[in-house]
Amino acid sequence: MIVTITWEGSDPDGEPVTFDLFWGPQSPPTALRQSNLATPSADIGGLTFLQTVYWRIRIRDSHGATTLGPVWSFTTGANSPPTQASDPAPENNGYAGSATSLQWGAATDPNTLPSYLVYFGTTNPPPYLAAILDTQFETGAFEAGLQYFWRIDVSDGTVVTTGELWAFHGGSQPTVVEPVPTVLTLGRNHPNPFNPQTIIPYSVPAGKTVRVRMTIFDTAGSVVRVLLDEDQNGGAREVVWKGDDDRGATVSSGVYYCVLHVGDERRTQKLVLLK
Repeated sequence: MIVTITWEGSDPDGEPVTFDLFWGPQSPPTALRQSNLATPSADIGGLTFLQTVYWRIRIRDSHGATTLGPVWSFTTGANSPPTQASDPAPENNGYAGSATSLQWGAATDPNTLPSYLVYFGTTNPPPYLAAILDTQFETGAFEAGLQYFWRIDVSDGTVVTTGELWAFHGGSQPTVVEPVPTVLTLGRNHPNPFNPQTIIPYSVPAGKTVRVRMTIFDTAGSVVRVLLDEDQNGGAREVVWKGDDDRGATVSSGVYYCVLHVGDERRTQKLVLLK
């Protein structure tokens, strides 16, 4: 660690002066560290954290007359450890996809350029591999189906900040295939009550293509709107009703019934339109 010190000093006759610097761990300091300095500043190097230094200046004019100044002191600061590495890629608990390297966000260190200690492997805890200055570590492609564990510790040469344990799976995330329904269902519409529209979920069982008809009735049993009348394969779907009739006119507030017909089966759901 290097600390720059400054002071003021001059000759009352206006003649040029030079400075001698004494500093050390005890007061008064007796070791002459630098002499014949032309400017009132100097660097004190080789210091450690929380070190107290005593120093004083001897001023000399061009005739050799000297004056020894008072003893001053300072204490260096404590070592602030570097922050943890962050923002892992591949994402923690995610999938590597086509990635071929480990990457992370840079840590901050107020004292020096941090180095990164890379731990990586298929075992938990992962083994140590290398110390690098970059925020990327090339590994090559990750094997699909394997789980990998890794950790990045950050070092400033004195203190090591241990990182979080991260994990990911090689390859890409498997595609989730929704199961084909085995029974006819008419789900609850949402929202309900509704205004101006509602979503009506339903499912058609797996098997051969069937005729699907969905109709909106009023409380008198009259047809208000035919929402569906077509052939469909098995699967889960939804229909939007915008509160209108077959002519496109908006219907009045009240209770309506959605009826789903598939073959000989029928399902009914009550809908409430509020304005």
